[in-house]
Amino acid sequence: MKAPLLLLAALGTDTRIWDGVAARLAGGTALLRIEHPGHGGAPTEDARSVAQLAARVLRTLDDAGIASAHVAGVSLGAAVALALAADHPGRVRSLTLAHTALRFGDPALWDRRIETARRDGLAPLVEGTLARWLTPGEATADPGRADGLRAMFIATDREAYARCCEAVRDFDGEALPARRADAGPAAGPPARAAAAPARRPPGPAGRTRRRRRCAAGPHRRRRPPVDDDLNAATHAACMDVLDRFMAALNAHDAAGMDATMHFPHVRLADGPLRVYECAGSNPMDLFERLRDADGWSHSRWGERRLVQFDANKAHVALDYTRYRGDGSVIGVYASLYTLTCEGGRWGIRMRSSFGP
Repeated sequence: MKAPLLLLAALGTDTRIWDGVAARLAGGTALLRIEHPGHGGAPTEDARSVAQLAARVLRTLDDAGIASAHVAGVSLGAAVALALAADHPGRVRSLTLAHTALRFGDPALWDRRIETARRDGLAPLVEGTLARWLTPGEATADPGRADGLRAMFIATDREAYARCCEAVRDFDGEALPARRADAGPAAGPPARAAAAPARRPPGPAGRTRRRRRCAAGPHRRRRPPVDDDLNAATHAACMDVLDRFMAALNAHDAAGMDATMHFPHVRLADGPLRVYECAGSNPMDLFERLRDADGWSHSRWGERRLVQFDANKAHVALDYTRYRGDGSVIGVYASLYTLTCEGGRWGIRMRSSFGP
């Protein structure tokens, strides 16, 4: 019997993201789709690690009487596929790993995402997530695709999403057991890593980062060493500035906002580029207009992530949500802030946002 192709999806999606690939393989390859817990209508389970998710996939293969399979995964699905191949090499004939990594960024980012999901649900996270999956041009050119991914994300069970975030946060691909050269498979040839299909399927399954392609085995490329002390200090300083900025914003405290900035201060939103030359020039009528037009009450940070930094400058990718007084959401806006340390003080030097 020909081994099937097992498809695993990304965090916050389901295996419909593989529909384009499935259509091209129709009639030639048997496909098996396994959803993550709480995704795509699957029941919620207490799986909080990639190892537990891989063990769940293995049980499904056992229950179906499948000795081995070709495995393709995106993001979290790729991490699960990698763990499955490392722990049970005889069950995996080949690997296709797309849009994944040996580690998935700063654990503090995932802690905030987990907290938001459990407290507020997935609505505050959806726009920031879509901004990572689709470029603005892609979302505009194919709004149906964006709407489908948005609905897929929102339909995910919030607790299952939070538990899968815990799995992503704690995943360390470099700690997986290396494939032994003499590890004979139970059925089929040894697992091999392959690039994702050249033609991109709908959704995040289409984004294959070839420079970060992962392979099970002793020849994996390792990340350069990171100065953990500098990372922690810069992260703490930037988060403190952003927390104070948001508190002042919600209090309509212009002087408090100025105290978190460096001047000249640059802001690029959906209008022309603005440069505020000195403290006191940051206009507060914007928030009066928002309150009058949309009933704006307050804003809250969603995801905040250091993407590049050194001892004196940091780029922070983030999103924020604007709320009405009744708690309903006005919008979620992806942004990039540049913070600098000048005269021993961290402050916001530049803000670029897709919000008004």
